[in-house]
Amino acid sequence: GTAEYSYDSPYHGDYPINGDLWFSGDGELIFVKGRTVLRSSDDANTDMTYRGYIDDSIVGPYIQTLDHSSKEGKIVLIPSNSQMDNHIEIYNDSFFTYVGTLMLPPFPNSNQNGYRFFRSHGKYLFFDASEEHFHVIVQGSDQKYAIITIPMSLAVEYVSN
Repeated sequence: GTAEYSYDSPYHGDYPINGDLWFSGDGELIFVKGRTVLRSSDDANTDMTYRGYIDDSIVGPYIQTLDHSSKEGKIVLIPSNSQMDNHIEIYNDSFFTYVGTLMLPPFPNSNQNGYRFFRSHGKYLFFDASEEHFHVIVQGSDQKYAIITIPMSLAVEYVSN
């Protein structure tokens, strides 16, 4: 249906919002570009109230893209910092604590002289329906795109070691 104005958030400048937003897999949380996490509820008294903050000490204050796995209890995101958009950050969803970082692999491109590798820039990421894998749409410095599929079990195992 058509989105309609119902009411406003109780916060005006108290927490960073900064634009884009994403919903948790169960629909109970709202994640915003400024790393603030808000509750989502049918009750106007608790809807859009502060739930927490995703640590920004690793790469900066803004999010390029994010998805949440209720099954895994994890948040995966790519920061909007253009120098760090080849990083995938992983967080626990209970207290939004940092788990670790994966680096996107270089982006291969063939030409008449053989292969050349470009830095990958993560643009979007999302979990599949099983929440066992997430997919990352990457762009190479040569302006070509690819999709990388990462098993969540390997991602968590890798960053935990």
